[in-house]
Amino acid sequence: MKYACGENSLDNAVRMKFSTLTDEDITAAYEKPLDIDFNQVDSGIARHVLDFLFGVNISKSLTESVMETTKRYIQLSAGRVQTPTLAILVEREKEIQKFIPEPYWMIKADLDVPGIDELVTADHKAGKIFDKNVADGIFADCDGKNAVVDGIDVRETVKAPPFPFDLGSLQSEAYAVFGFSPKKLSKLLKTFIQRVSPHIHVHLPKNFQRVLVWIKFSKNLVTVAHLRIR
Repeated sequence: MKYACGENSLDNAVRMKFSTLTDEDITAAYEKPLDIDFNQVDSGIARHVLDFLFGVNISKSLTESVMETTKRYIQLSAGRVQTPTLAILVEREKEIQKFIPEPYWMIKADLDVPGIDELVTADHKAGKIFDKNVADGIFADCDGKNAVVDGIDVRETVKAPPFPFDLGSLQSEAYAVFGFSPKKLSKLLKTFIQRVSPHIHVHLPKNFQRVLVWIKFSKNLVTVAHLRIR
C-alpha cells in the first residue's frame, strides 16, 4: 500500500473485518473499521510463504511424480496444513501396523441386587489381567460366592448441556451415525433451515459455518432442540 499511496498511507489505513459476504456484515465492517494489527499482517505473510513452500512446490512435485510413474496427468494438492497432518497419520498408521496385540482377561460379576429389576455388573478392581493363571485364581475365589457391599460412595455432579455443533463436528457425527456425506448433510441442513424459518436466507458454504445446531442423534431419529444463526 505504501508503494502505491505513499509513506503515510499505512498510518491512515484501517481494516474492514467480516466473516461472510452479506450486505449486513460488509456494511457493519465498513462503518466500524479496525486499526491494522501488524502482528496479524505478519502472520498472514507467514501463511502465504508456507502456502508457497508446501502448496505450490509439493503439489507440483507430487503431480509430476505421478505423471512420470503412470504417464497420466493427475493434479494432486498438498497444503501447509494437510501435508504435515498426512505425515502424522502415516506415522501413526505405521505404529498401528507394528502393534502386536496382547491377550488379557477381565473379571466381571453380574449381581442380583434386591429392589433392582436388572442385574448390576461389577468389574474386578484389577482391571485388565494379562496373566491367565492370575485370572483363573481370581475367578475360582469368586465363583458361586455372595458379594458383600462394604461401602457406598454418593456423589453429586452437574452435567453441562452439550455444546452446539460446528461444521466439522456436525459432519463427523452425521457420517458416524447415518453415513451422510458432507454434501448430503449440507443439502439437508439447508432444507431444514429454510423450512423452519422461510425468512432466513442461507447461502452455503459461507454461512453454513456460522450455523449452530443442537441435534440429538439416535439410531433412527434426529431430534432438533434448538437452532440459531449468529
